Amino acid sequence: MIDQVLDAAFWSVVIAATVVGVYVFDYTQQLIETWLNFKPFNCVYCMTFWVSAIAFPFIGINIFVAFFSAFVANEMFKQFLK
Repeated sequence: MIDQVLDAAFWSVVIAATVVGVYVFDYTQQLIETWLNFKPFNCVYCMTFWVSAIAFPFIGINIFVAFFSAFVANEMFKQFLK
């Protein structure tokens, strides 16, 4: 049980950090603003949720953990903007 929780938390943070990393760099932000300026790509929260929702079933984690992953990514992104 605890292993599953730690595994879900680990993958949530990994996916959240990856998506936030994409949004922090100027080159990828320019690409998103130019070509992908629609939901779910123009929002950190939305993109993290959908990436997690697609990736978690392949990893073997419950899809509802994607909400936690999106929240973590949103909070990480707010800290980068400070």
